[in-house]
Amino acid sequence: MANTQEKSAPPSSNKGQPSNKGEAGEKKVMANAFNLIPSLFNTIVKILPFGLYLASIMESLLFNDIRGFFVFLGLFINDLINTGYNYLTEKEDNERCAVVRNMYSEDYFVLPTSHTEYMSFITAFLLGSMFFKRIFNYGTFIIFIVLLVLTIYMRISIGCEDFIDSGYSLMLGAFKGFIYYIIIKDYYEPEDLTPEDHWLEDTLKKYFPVDDADDEFFS
Repeated sequence: MANTQEKSAPPSSNKGQPSNKGEAGEKKVMANAFNLIPSLFNTIVKILPFGLYLASIMESLLFNDIRGFFVFLGLFINDLINTGYNYLTEKEDNERCAVVRNMYSEDYFVLPTSHTEYMSFITAFLLGSMFFKRIFNYGTFIIFIVLLVLTIYMRISIGCEDFIDSGYSLMLGAFKGFIYYIIIKDYYEPEDLTPEDHWLEDTLKKYFPVDDADDEFFS
């Protein structure tokens, strides 16, 4: 009688050795210009709103330019409006739009205003200033248009926005920025001031008046 039992297959001799699939999955991607430069641009765009806040208030305080304060105030008011709107509409945050992450948890922080709206707000505000003063500043125009285009591209590339979101934020920010300039344009273009006539000093003196004794002290 023929033996019809099938022989069992011998055990694999490569037990304990990593498979090719595992080796491929653990391969690290080396940093190069093709992935480093986009990451650098994305980081610049991510912190750009904070840079706008800081630059505007520092210009106002250090260089005696009240225009910086009005830019800072406009950004702040716009954030307040968007915070209220997001609360009323119960807008859900997109994790890909996070600017700060908690290294000890999965929490993240998203700005109330989109990056595209920040840049379109400032760009429209400055273009409104050029329009009413009848002076076109090519340098300012080119710099902010490049930053605006770069912001839109980077936010779309990381999945934070799509074309519809970017277009909506672009138009909304431009509208707010232009209207805000029309509201404050009579106060935005002051006459040249001397360092002694710093706008912050003038404001503080209204609440903390000085007398002749103070002038003698500093003379």
